[in-house]
Amino acid sequence: MTLGGLVCGSAHAHEGDPRVWRIDFPLAAQGQAWVVDEMGLLLEQPQRDFLWLCDDGLSLTAGLRAAAPVSADGRVWLTATRERLYRSEDAGCRFEPVVGPLADHFIGPVLPHPTRPEVVLAATASLAVVNDVFRTEDGGRTWRGAGLALPSPVRSMVRAPSAPATIYLSHGSGAARSTDGGARFEALAWQFEGAAPRMDEVRLLGVSPDDPHTVFAALELFPDGHLAVSRDGGATWRVLLTTPGDVPESLAAAPGGRLWLSGPFTGLWRSADGGVHWENLAPPGTLGCLAVHPQTGDLWGCLRGNPLPWVIGRSADAGATWQAALPAYSAIAGGLDCPAASPTGQICGAQCDPADRQCQGAADGGAPADRGPGEDGGEVSRARVGSGCRTIGTGRGDDWVFLCLLLLFRRDRRRRSAIQGS
Repeated sequence: MTLGGLVCGSAHAHEGDPRVWRIDFPLAAQGQAWVVDEMGLLLEQPQRDFLWLCDDGLSLTAGLRAAAPVSADGRVWLTATRERLYRSEDAGCRFEPVVGPLADHFIGPVLPHPTRPEVVLAATASLAVVNDVFRTEDGGRTWRGAGLALPSPVRSMVRAPSAPATIYLSHGSGAARSTDGGARFEALAWQFEGAAPRMDEVRLLGVSPDDPHTVFAALELFPDGHLAVSRDGGATWRVLLTTPGDVPESLAAAPGGRLWLSGPFTGLWRSADGGVHWENLAPPGTLGCLAVHPQTGDLWGCLRGNPLPWVIGRSADAGATWQAALPAYSAIAGGLDCPAASPTGQICGAQCDPADRQCQGAADGGAPADRGPGEDGGEVSRARVGSGCRTIGTGRGDDWVFLCLLLLFRRDRRRRSAIQGS
């Protein structure tokens, strides 16, 4: 369909196109990727294949947005969905909702500590109530708020890799910074060169690994988006790069001033000098999330849309060429090795693609799980995910429609503001 001159694709799927939200490399995972997908959690294995934890193992209305191991041995996990936080003490086989002050909130950004896995920040994104940032130092058992009392949801929150106690966040009516790991925050009076965007048009993307005072943000304006930078800890900002007809989506930063920026329409941008000069690359598809492997320095990325040359890829030459890390959802090796009687074993083990001929025509598209001996001799359940886990759409996906509507909404709001101010 066409909206205001923008051509938007349509999606055709009963579950919608799978979408990778983020790629992380938690310390407790020892260099293996944790991939948060719309349909669940994908865990890279030492042999470089992936296992799957279905989102229904958390909640039937989950929509996974973040996941991390929060103990040194990697057995305790914390996961965030649209609706709330969940915690597992047995590496994902059973999850319990996190109780306490976060129980009554929608969950926004979740920020694990890079070297202390038991320390996590979780921001809230609830409507019509005050929001805050909560901190745990015991792997999610207990939480304490920072006392922000924000009138609007937290939109974004990032941590400085070189100084993990430095945190930046943005919300609909302002921004704040913490220098003590999120225990307390101070408001920031941001100043932008040129026309200042509304704060609900600002989304923080990351902090330079070389300097905790260099922060990057996407300005979600119409018709052109921008990548902005602050080199004084969020006090003043200027535009580094304009992405014509696009909104910057993800930023990856590596030591030495190396930057990568993705956008759904303009592809991949690369800078080797901290954003002074940029090169526009043509990736093999629509790049979404980006991440830099902390040990190898390889650039990792996820593709969106359909068809896909690969789902998750990695590049050893700074984004010039790519190799598939996960070539297709059908290449997922299986589900987590959980006891057959565990919630994950029962729920995820019963799921497979309705197009799978092994699915026996079950009314809900499910099928009995493959079962076999576990490492301790007990029976375990391995979900059948070899057919892709969910039906994949034939269009570009809901993301394109959402982006078109977002751009049109922002243009209409600016036009109304201009009329009211004239």
